[in-house]
This record gives sequence, C-alpha cells and structure tokens, in this order.
Amino acid sequence: MKLTYLLTILLTIAFISCKTDDPSSDDTQQSPPEHFPLTTDSHWTYNNQNEEAGTSRDSVYVAGNQMQNGLLYTNLDATVPASAFMSQFLTNNIVRTTDTQLIIDGSLGAPIEGLPDITLPLSDMKLYDTEVDIAIDPILGFSSGSVIQDIMEIPIVISYSITSTMLETPNTSTESDSQVASELRVNMEIIAMISVGPVTIPVTIMESQDVLIATNIYTDGIGLTNSEVLIEFTLEDLSGLGIELPFPESGSTSSSQTIDTHFIGG
Repeated sequence: MKLTYLLTILLTIAFISCKTDDPSSDDTQQSPPEHFPLTTDSHWTYNNQNEEAGTSRDSVYVAGNQMQNGLLYTNLDATVPASAFMSQFLTNNIVRTTDTQLIIDGSLGAPIEGLPDITLPLSDMKLYDTEVDIAIDPILGFSSGSVIQDIMEIPIVISYSITSTMLETPNTSTESDSQVASELRVNMEIIAMISVGPVTIPVTIMESQDVLIATNIYTDGIGLTNSEVLIEFTLEDLSGLGIELPFPESGSTSSSQTIDTHFIGG
C-alpha cells in the first residue's frame, strides 16, 4: 500500500513538472509589439523629399523624459532643426506609449505658410492604437476650436478640427515586419468679419476644407518608418467685394519622409 501511494505521488510530480516546462503552457505570454520604442539612446534618421524644398535629412533622438499629470512622457529632439512635418510634430511636443498606443500632447502649428500663424492645441491625442477595430470605429481622436486674429484691422475667425484615424495595415515587402498605419487630418475654415457701418457681415475667405493630410506608418521595433504629407487649400474669390487680404489664393505641396537608419537603445 505504501509503495502504491509513493508511486502516485511521483507520477503527480512528474506530470506537474512536464506541464510547467511545456513552452506552450497558457502561463507563457509574449510581449506586445512596440511600434515606437522610446528607450534611452534611441535615434532615427530620415530621408525627406519635398516638392518645394527638395531633399533633406532629419536625425531624431530621445532627449529625455518628464512627468506630466502623473504620467511619464518622452521628449524627442533633432540634432538640427527638423524639416519634415512629422519630425517637427514629434520633436515640438511630448509623447508617450502604452502597450498598444502612441499618444502626443502639445500643439500643432498652422500647417499653411502664408495664412495666419495660429497654434492648434492638442491634449493626449492618439496617433495609433493597435487594438482599435477599424471596421467598427477607426477614429482615434478629435480636437476642434476657433481662433480670432486681426488682419489689416479686420477680425478673422479661423475654425479648425484635427482628426486622428487608424487605417488598414499596409502591405509590406517583408512578411516578418509588423506595421500599423494611421492618418492625421487638419480641416480649416476662415471667415472675415467685415464691418459696414453698424453692421458686421461674415465673409467666407476659405470654405471648410482639409488642408493637411499626413499618412504615417509605424513598424514594430523601429517606430515611424514612413510619412506622406499633402498640404493644399483654395481661397474664395473676393475680388468682386473689393477685399484684399495678404493671403495666397491657393497652394498645394506634397512631401515624404522615409526611415534610413535607426538605433533602439536597450
């Protein structure tokens, strides 16, 4: 009887040991992908192409961390002033990541040269979220508001909205690469408040339109690897009203940045 009892105990221990050593055990969990590692000493170099400015290079690096509202954010910087849109956007603000998200906090400068220079505030807007079900709701974040500026003693009301959206995962040339894609879209409307005697008449200078669309790709273990940016706008014809404002009538330019080299710190 004692021998049978001893054998039962030994077999039970062996079974538990085998289950624990099995790499397919339910207790084994894989780390989630890091589509923008923000570890110390990490840096990224990009080749940029702009229709108007030509070619350039940006070198972005992790400059340090800071606490804000009890959360740890990362400061990114560039060795020389960044030229590409996303390089500027990331280095002019603070960012943080979760297991599935990249979040930016700060502001976005007016994207169109020649139009009023305004600052569009952002508060913890997600730039990607790998857990979002695109088929149900791809919107990651939305921010809107309005700013009033006097141009040639005429009050100008600029209404804006910023929308961040997840996109379908792009096709990749390397099957082992894990990539996510998202879009940042800026919509603006400009109205001049023209005073005629005691009456103020709103005159639309620019109809509501998307003035900036940035399509970005982030790759697991690297970070931002590609960005395509389109900036375009068209103002209304105000010649019949005798109004002359120092704004360009229209504009359109496209640019891109592509990862060249990178190093992710330990």
